[in-house]
Amino acid sequence: MGAGPELDFRSCLFLSCWLGEGTAGLRSSWVLLEEKRNGLGKTERGGLSEEKDTRWKMLSSGVCTSTVQLPGKVVVVTGANTGIGKETAKELARRGARVYLACRDVQKAELVAREIQMMTGNQQVLVRKLDLADTKSIRAFAKRFLEEEKHLHILINNAGVMMCPYSKTADGFEMHIGVNHLGHFLLTHLLLEKLKESAPSRVVNVSSLAHHLGRIHFHNLQGEKFYQSGLAYCHSKLANILFTQELARRLKVNSHAEPES
Repeated sequence: MGAGPELDFRSCLFLSCWLGEGTAGLRSSWVLLEEKRNGLGKTERGGLSEEKDTRWKMLSSGVCTSTVQLPGKVVVVTGANTGIGKETAKELARRGARVYLACRDVQKAELVAREIQMMTGNQQVLVRKLDLADTKSIRAFAKRFLEEEKHLHILINNAGVMMCPYSKTADGFEMHIGVNHLGHFLLTHLLLEKLKESAPSRVVNVSSLAHHLGRIHFHNLQGEKFYQSGLAYCHSKLANILFTQELARRLKVNSHAEPES
């Protein structure tokens, strides 16, 4: 296997956190940010409570200080037309990478691509259709990408759904597990050989601290026996973590395997 340890798989734990306040506590990190700005969550002594101060430090510590430039690197970011995905794509474009915005809403993504091009001066910001709730769309995206590009250096599996009413993907999977995990699982599988060929390369799976509340209920993967949207999200984020760890383990094992004679 050519990539060996140079193919790096990581899971980023950001975006959502569990604030320990029951099911209503599943809130995005920006809520804690607003509490900090508005002086909420303070003790009588005027400071943040010890518990929330710890959470704040944990959520605010992930600042990228690297100044590395990425000219010649090819990047795919799923769900890059809003939120974390958009900001990630913008920063990668600013560093000179060729960035693909892989999004379900192509019209919105085109607007974001033009915005990023204007802000960064990098015209290599491209939009491609990708609906992670439909395996046909995933396969079509991968097929077109592999026909267009000789390399793939960074795959950022960022897109996802959160706490949506019960529904299923085009292939009959519960929406959270289908989009957040299975969709990215298939996408990574389809692009894996190209990543290996392009080493050093990297896959980033965006997960959440909510994975601590996740459980994989194999007897109820599609949520047909019981369903709670917040917990369904947690389960899918745990699946992201398990996928990342197992994929990294298998690649490491294969990279150290003796070549066949």
